[in-house]
Amino acid sequence: MDSFSDYLNSAKKSLFRFESLQDYKIDGEDESDEGMKEWWDFIASKKKQGVQMQRIKLVIRPLTKYTETELEIHKKSSSFGDDIRIIEEEAFKILGVKQEDFWIVDDVICLRMKYSNEGEYLGFDVVEKSVKKYLKIKKVLLKHSVSL
Repeated sequence: MDSFSDYLNSAKKSLFRFESLQDYKIDGEDESDEGMKEWWDFIASKKKQGVQMQRIKLVIRPLTKYTETELEIHKKSSSFGDDIRIIEEEAFKILGVKQEDFWIVDDVICLRMKYSNEGEYLGFDVVEKSVKKYLKIKKVLLKHSVSL
């Protein structure tokens, strides 16, 4: 697989996402309902296929404008089958978990997301050998997060 979307599309059991940044700079991102339709269709399709989708967002206060908007979008995404959770900064800090964005596909592949200091997407690394480390992080984050 080469593209990021290939990995997401390949999921047969589960997709897990941890978002740690408070601002993401994504060129041309359309956050309107119409702009989100393709993503929401993807979530609904994966749900129909029996794929569990979970997302945890690290929330640091005061909220940035981006995070406020993102949380509103996540509320809508949950109606399509995405289990959206948040973890507050105070709870996150005591976990001793590195603040980095990642996806886990079917609990066997981790996609470690790369961003600039300004939140600009720079690509991803595929992690297969140390995926157990990320599965442990996932478990801890799920235990200490709450539904949105």
